[in-house]
Amino acid sequence: MRDIVEAANKANVAVAPHSAYFGPGLIATAHVSAALARTPMIERLYCDLTESPFGDWYEPVDGYLALPQGPGLGINPDPGILEKIRVD
Repeated sequence: MRDIVEAANKANVAVAPHSAYFGPGLIATAHVSAALARTPMIERLYCDLTESPFGDWYEPVDGYLALPQGPGLGINPDPGILEKIRVD
């Protein structure tokens, strides 16, 4: 990802990482974006979820996402919600 962003910056091309779902991919995308020299916009879907295993961390405040600060990706999914939405 860093190599792609570096090449885009050299070519004066904007980068907008995205993840089309609300799971770990979106969390990782937010962390990657925050680590870049030019913090890009993050594309995300706007819809109301009945329940989210990651709570409401992905709701922007004043146009910005707050990065989860725990170990790993910064946030663990709620096991109760995962069990509830599991498909066997």
